[in-house]
Amino acid sequence: MMNPARTRNPTMPHLDAREAFKLAIKILRAFKTNPTPIDAIAKLLGYTNARNGAAAPLIATLFSYGLLVSAGTGIAVVPKELFMMLKKTRKKAFRTTIVRTPPVFSALLNVCDKGLPHDAKLEAVLIRQGYSLKARTKCIENFKKSVKWAGLFETQQNKAAEVIHLHSTPTQRPPLEVDANGKMTVHLPTMTRAQKAVAMAIMRNFN
Repeated sequence: MMNPARTRNPTMPHLDAREAFKLAIKILRAFKTNPTPIDAIAKLLGYTNARNGAAAPLIATLFSYGLLVSAGTGIAVVPKELFMMLKKTRKKAFRTTIVRTPPVFSALLNVCDKGLPHDAKLEAVLIRQGYSLKARTKCIENFKKSVKWAGLFETQQNKAAEVIHLHSTPTQRPPLEVDANGKMTVHLPTMTRAQKAVAMAIMRNFN
């Protein structure tokens, strides 16, 4: 009986962007921005050559993020943009570019209009593209870590936190005040629904 053909997943990063970035910095420090044999890069990362079973997907991941670019057959180079980024304060812009570069991450970002959606929405995108369950799980994990590292939705999250803080800050005034003449004042706009109900009940009993 013949074994069923193994389904090959579409290309995806095998590391999150932060881990890939750290490897690119290591390569940059060793070879600068000089064209370098990919086998030499693999050896720097601890493998015998670029065709090693573990090295191949790792090297492909660096290419997918744009942290390595081809400089000829069997030759790669760290882009000069990475070198320049280390000398400037454009780190966030460069991180954003890195995360948006892999096609699969770009597709996932298209469904992230208001920040990271539920995993099921991300998984639906990957199912349409033909990823297996195991690959989908790993891809979503790397995607979420990468988005957090790049700070893609920090502004939206900060605004949401400000709104929550604004509406959850307790008032300095008590919700129910009674002056010396027995006049009652209820500060309804600053009260929860339960507090309002209690206050109204007290007023009814008071009358």
